[in-house]
Amino acid sequence: MTQIVKKLTIIFVLSSGYSSAADSIWSKDVSLPGNKKCGSILEREYCFSDGNRQNIYQFTPETLNVAIEKGAEHVLDYPIELTQMQLPKAAMDKFFESDSRSALRRFIFSIAKGLSNFKSFRDVFVWLGLHDYPTNQTEVGPNFIPHLPHLAEYPMGVSKISSGGHTGLTFSCAACHSANLFGTKVIGMTNRFSRANEVFIKGQDILSKTPSFLFNILVGPTTQDLKTFERSKEAMNYVGLKQPLALGLDTSLAQVGLSLAKRGLDPYALKIKNLKPRENVLNIDPADSKPAVWWNLKYKTKWLSDGSIISGNPIYTNFLWNEIGRGIDLVELEAWLQNNNPVIKDLTAYVFANQAPKYNDFFPNNIDIEKAKMGQKLYNKNCIACHGEYTKAWQSEDAHLLSYAEKLETTKVWYHTKTQVKNVNTDAYRRKGMRYFYKDLN
Repeated sequence: MTQIVKKLTIIFVLSSGYSSAADSIWSKDVSLPGNKKCGSILEREYCFSDGNRQNIYQFTPETLNVAIEKGAEHVLDYPIELTQMQLPKAAMDKFFESDSRSALRRFIFSIAKGLSNFKSFRDVFVWLGLHDYPTNQTEVGPNFIPHLPHLAEYPMGVSKISSGGHTGLTFSCAACHSANLFGTKVIGMTNRFSRANEVFIKGQDILSKTPSFLFNILVGPTTQDLKTFERSKEAMNYVGLKQPLALGLDTSLAQVGLSLAKRGLDPYALKIKNLKPRENVLNIDPADSKPAVWWNLKYKTKWLSDGSIISGNPIYTNFLWNEIGRGIDLVELEAWLQNNNPVIKDLTAYVFANQAPKYNDFFPNNIDIEKAKMGQKLYNKNCIACHGEYTKAWQSEDAHLLSYAEKLETTKVWYHTKTQVKNVNTDAYRRKGMRYFYKDLN
C-alpha cells in the first residue's frame, strides 16, 4: 500500500461549517499532539507522539460528557431522517401478521424465497446478526449505551424515523459497529455477524419485482407507507450491490463504488434516469473488508484500514459513503450536513472517546505478568517501529503497591505522529478497491 496515498491523494474538502480552527483538526497535515521522539529499530525509522485525540474538540469535561451521551444516541438512532432507504413499518407489520396463505405472502415468497423463514421483524433482525440491548448495567461494556424507550422492542442497529404519524425503519451505525462480547455489549467493536450488505441485496430483489400498484393492492398501505415504498424503490435504482465473500466481511466499499457508477460525473453525482452504469472492476474483483474498531481512531490521522482517506472528519465521510450506498440525492444530503453540525460533532466526540474492552475483565488473573514483561522486552526490540510503544503500570517504581489489575494498565502510548501507510503484503484487493472508483468519489 506504499503508493496508495501518492496515487489517490483522496482529500475530502467537505464544507461542514466548522470554524477555521476546527478545520485544522481534519487537515491532511494534522499530527498527534504531545511530546515527540524519533528513532530507528531494525532499520525502520519512526517518529512518535505521546498524545492522542480522544477529546477531539478539546471540550471541557462537562461538555465532553454531554456530547458523548448525545453521540451515543445517534450511534443507535440513525440521525439522517431524510435517508431514502426505509422500511414502512405499518406495511411490514401487516405482512408479518398476515395469514401464511395470503396473496401477499405467496407473492413475496415467490420472488424472495429467502424470506420464507421470517415470521416476524425479530426473525429478520436475528438473521441480520444484530445484538440485543443490554438488560442491565453489568452487560454494558466500556462505552456508554443510552436507554432509548422508543427502540426498546428492537435490537441495537434498528432505527425509527417518525414523521406525521408515520414510522419508517432503517439501520444505524450500531448495526455494524456493536458486538456481544461474552455477554457484554460493546459499541465500537466490529459486528462479526452483520449481513448489512445482504439485506440490500434481498431488498433490491423485492423492490425491483414489485410495482407500486401491486404493493398498493396487496398491502393496502397508508399514503405515507406507499410514499416510503416508492422512495426506497426509486433510490434502489442507484445502488450497486455485491455479495460479501464470507460472513463477517462487508462489501461497503464496493457498494459505494458501484453506486457511483450509476450516477452522473458532475460534482453532485446526480441521479440520471436510464443512465447506463459505467464499467467498474469492482463488479468482478473482491474488495471485502470489515468495519474497523473505533478505539484506535484517537491515534490516527488517516482513515479506513488502508489509510486511503487522508483528511476530513471520518464521521462526516462515513455519512457521505453510507448515503451514497443508500441512493440519496447528494444535494439534499449536503443541506442536511450543513444544518446538522451539532449532530456530527456529538457523534464524532463519542467515536473518538471510544475505549477498548479490557482482557482482564473477561479473563481475570489469566496473564503471567513476569512472562508479559519478557514479552514486552522482545516487543520493544522488534516491533515498536510499526506498532508503537506502550508503557505499562508494572514498570513504575511503586508497582509493588499496585493490584494485579492495576499493573496491567497502559499508562502511556507513543504512536506515529502521522499515520503511516505501508505495503504489508496482505490484501492487495482491498488496496486496489479504492483505485477503482476514487475519481468518481472525488
